[in-house]
Amino acid sequence: MPDEIDKILSDGEKVLWRAQPVKTPWVISKTFGLGGQGTGSAALLVLLIPILTLLTALLFFSTSKTAAGKRAIPAFDVSTIVSYFLLLVGIILTLRLAFALLSYKVTAYAITNQRVIFQSGIIGRDFKSVPFNSTTSPSLEVSWLGEKYGAGNIILGPAGVTYMKRGAMMAFNVLRWVPQPYEVMKILNKATKSAPVTRFIK
Repeated sequence: MPDEIDKILSDGEKVLWRAQPVKTPWVISKTFGLGGQGTGSAALLVLLIPILTLLTALLFFSTSKTAAGKRAIPAFDVSTIVSYFLLLVGIILTLRLAFALLSYKVTAYAITNQRVIFQSGIIGRDFKSVPFNSTTSPSLEVSWLGEKYGAGNIILGPAGVTYMKRGAMMAFNVLRWVPQPYEVMKILNKATKSAPVTRFIK
């Protein structure tokens, strides 16, 4: 596991929990856009809809005729259209699968006594920190895919902002497909309650 989180820990900072996402639901959700979290399904539709529209247009124009009785464009066999469509879908899914596997290898999470740390980055390493005093109480979402593989998504909303399942979710930091999510929630809740509170003087 390429966990390099220790490199960015502060003096006196202790790791309470660390793990990678559960592999199978991570790869499935990234590839097919299933499982509830993120915009994977939307991204997949954005890619497929133009392709399907183009192939439908080709099929329509290949069967229509001009006023002179000639076809608008050379005829396309239905099986050819379907073959091209399946080929393009296969290419897209293969690329998404490759990205999912690469991103899984470099993704790691940690909960310390001060913050939540996200590690990512296929080329190089990226670290993102969410201090406890900048987030609301965490929320847990376990989808049908999570139930099957014992994984869940923990949502960390900005302080003072109410979590919304639809619409504003992309503004939140999400620990995606963490193993044993209920136990991780207990650790996180305990850590946030015991963390020192930052006071602001007006």
